[in-house]
Amino acid sequence: MRVFAMRRHGFNEAIVLTAEGLPAGVICPPVTIPAGKEVADLVFKGNDDARDWSGFITVKGTAGDLVREARSGAIPWSVPNYDQDRARPRLATRLAFSVCAEEKAPLILQVPEQKNYEIELNGKVEFPVKLVRHFPVKGEVVIAQEGLPYAKNAPQLKLNDKTNEGTLAITFKKNKEFPIGPGTWRFSLKASGIVKHRHGLAGLERAGKESKRLEELEKMLQEEAKQARAAVEPAQKEVQEAATTLAGATADSKAGLEATLKEKQGRLKAAEDQAKAAEEKAKQATQAKTAVAERAKQAAERAKEKELQHSTFSLPITVVVKPPPPKEEGK
Repeated sequence: MRVFAMRRHGFNEAIVLTAEGLPAGVICPPVTIPAGKEVADLVFKGNDDARDWSGFITVKGTAGDLVREARSGAIPWSVPNYDQDRARPRLATRLAFSVCAEEKAPLILQVPEQKNYEIELNGKVEFPVKLVRHFPVKGEVVIAQEGLPYAKNAPQLKLNDKTNEGTLAITFKKNKEFPIGPGTWRFSLKASGIVKHRHGLAGLERAGKESKRLEELEKMLQEEAKQARAAVEPAQKEVQEAATTLAGATADSKAGLEATLKEKQGRLKAAEDQAKAAEEKAKQATQAKTAVAERAKQAAERAKEKELQHSTFSLPITVVVKPPPPKEEGK
């Protein structure tokens, strides 16, 4: 997240940036806008224990006793073509932030836990890096610094699709293309490449499991409906037989036979009601299976592999560059 400081009335001090209100599992180390500078980048990282979350966070800048809350910008609606249509930005009242726990970052750039280095001017620092890939990458992944004042020809490390580790070396030697000098320099490492990304795989997996569950449920309910319907026919025959017996019965036996017929008619109705209810459940299961199958089809369409340009960042790194030792006399 890039943060700008609008300096006024000669104010030129360093400003410490912090993010507050972050959910559990998300970290954002403080960074400093150096004295006389106007911009710095905050880097947010979601750990493995981060959970789904949506809310608002606050970014603050502190310089001595001065504290200012950052205002965020937003575009009220999407812009189809930035080359033809003018984006209409505005200031937002709050800064929205969300975490999607089930989506893994396509690429993760890991650096050693040591984030602070100290060298002399003209010295070189080697940064071991490691890539964690959750999706295939097309071609090379380019790793470079983000935040040092290179005019051009910044050092890069290129990793092919079979390599996940390497070392990026940066020489802190002042020249026309790299106006570095003694002081504290903060930056991040950035890995960029074309990712063969698939969106919403967790949703696709859920839809697949739900489809399978409903298929099994449909089969079970159809079997129950079949058995319930099969029980109707014997009940109908019993009613017919009881009715026939009653029709040829004598006056003395009619009362008992009428009770028997009524009982069998009750059983028939119960069997028909049970069969109807079982068939309705089976029908609903079929409809639900069809609806879930359609959602699974849509999820599969969304999850089709797409080649996307992607960048990921390391947490901030600090390098303190000290002046070179004084030359000995006569040398």
